[in-house]
Amino acid sequence: MPSPELHFNNVVDVKPWMSRISLDVAGNFILSHDFQTIHGNQEFYNAWHSNEKRGTFSQFTWQGLSLEWIKRLFPTPQDKQITSAGIYIRNAVSRIVDERLRQYKRLDKIPEDVLGQMITMGESTREEYIEQAVFAIGVAFDTIANLLSCALYHIAKRPVLQPTLRAEIRHAGERSSVSGDIYRRMPALTAIILEASRLHPPIPVTIRKVVRNTRIKGTFNAAHWGVAATLSSSGHMMLWEATLTERYYKTADTLVDKLAQTKANQSLHQKPQS
Repeated sequence: MPSPELHFNNVVDVKPWMSRISLDVAGNFILSHDFQTIHGNQEFYNAWHSNEKRGTFSQFTWQGLSLEWIKRLFPTPQDKQITSAGIYIRNAVSRIVDERLRQYKRLDKIPEDVLGQMITMGESTREEYIEQAVFAIGVAFDTIANLLSCALYHIAKRPVLQPTLRAEIRHAGERSSVSGDIYRRMPALTAIILEASRLHPPIPVTIRKVVRNTRIKGTFNAAHWGVAATLSSSGHMMLWEATLTERYYKTADTLVDKLAQTKANQSLHQKPQS
């Protein structure tokens, strides 16, 4: 028997919306570019999902176990679709990277996104920027979708949070642009995202270096070894009480202050490529 909490008669399918908004947010975060899939850019959306889904289990087997020359000689319709989608995505990202490199060489101020940080470091080639940007979009897409899905679930289960959150978003949306102080302007949303991140970390583990020889539950760990720590172990207690926002006010301010300091440090070291 299905759980009565699911309310099958009143289900709203948010998957298409969540997928689109996550892709758009990932584009802004990595490239400062809005792919506008939520506003109808169906071509990029379809290309991304063609490259992401990769068909059935048999297609996975074919892609993973077949020799490259066999796949090139006898491509399946799915192979052709995936190849075409990959070319489209890469070309779209290439145009953004090329424009950013031109801006950097002209000594124009460039966005301080992931691509901007890579270019400022000046340690990669054009091809590497493109490949890293596509990979980063994929990573950001998955983590954003997971986090927003969990946050939306908790918001839906707690109607008491919704009026405050709705009013806050509407008020913030009255401004023409979004800047780094959005954390201060939207404390309720920031608190909810941070709490959802604590309860459901979109990246399940983090790697830490052992600083000295030690034993963990009887297992010896030598200094300088890497240890995987499960982040979700800290998320068993739900703290959705009325003081949730107050709990994160200071954290939100700290995030903004750290972001401002990071930007200041980057501007001091920004140099044009030779």
